[in-house]
Amino acid sequence: MEAAEAVTAVPARAMLEQCGLLPSPPAGSVVLDNACGAGVVTACLFKANNSDSKCLTVICGDLDPTMVDMTRQRIKINDWNAQAERIDAQAVIYEDSLYACSDEFRSSAHA
Repeated sequence: MEAAEAVTAVPARAMLEQCGLLPSPPAGSVVLDNACGAGVVTACLFKANNSDSKCLTVICGDLDPTMVDMTRQRIKINDWNAQAERIDAQAVIYEDSLYACSDEFRSSAHA
């Protein structure tokens, strides 16, 4: 987990700032963390907003069941207002109008 954080946390925060979700997301934001991997983007969001973790909802999706399980564990341990599901990034099942922002972050280490 620490390796994933070290590789992707800094660019993830920059992406979230560009999306207008950091330093603070608009109240009631729903974010789709598409191809969530180990949940680093979601962790960045909730760490930055730890005083009010209920101000946003994150749907974490990944095709790899191992990544989904890992992210589910992080959600439970950290009590994030999030859910993790198996989602194909190429065939997202949610309507575009559901979420404020969708990310599909790829660091150069994973490209």
